[in-house]
Amino acid sequence: RMATHRGVKFERKLKKNWKIDPSVVMTARSMLKGDHTIEIGPGCILHPECLIDASKGPIKIGSNNILEEQSEIFNPTNQQMTIGDYNMFEVGCRVACLSVGSGCVFEVKSKVGMGAIVGNGCVIGAGVSIYSGDQLETNIIVYGENQDRRRIKSSRNLGDIKCALAALPQKLF
Repeated sequence: RMATHRGVKFERKLKKNWKIDPSVVMTARSMLKGDHTIEIGPGCILHPECLIDASKGPIKIGSNNILEEQSEIFNPTNQQMTIGDYNMFEVGCRVACLSVGSGCVFEVKSKVGMGAIVGNGCVIGAGVSIYSGDQLETNIIVYGENQDRRRIKSSRNLGDIKCALAALPQKLF
């Protein structure tokens, strides 16, 4: 498959079991690895140095997700990892849980471990770690060094993510 980075076309070697929608914007330095299935839905943006690692199990990513620099999506099991639509994975975050809803934000250097479940509209604050067994219901924000939690009253995340999706391809690539 041909991709474009700063006007330069490059060949991306995709494995047969990887299904990347043609509308996905990825750079020569975005990284996909593993022998299991990787599916990436339409409208997603993969920044340089982001990693999607399906070495141990399959990963299915919905539409219109943004993976910023050095963000990592890693499936540590042989079960399918499923990520919904309109999620933002900010710089340096690491997500290894099998279920992520839609409209979530994983802020800078946040970590979500295997066995956690993230519902729709959640925000994992900068530097926050969520561990195995944690289940975040819809519209929960986790923040601060004590990992305080509260319900988000509005679903502003979705509007912010849609705005970023509209601006990023024109501004960065």
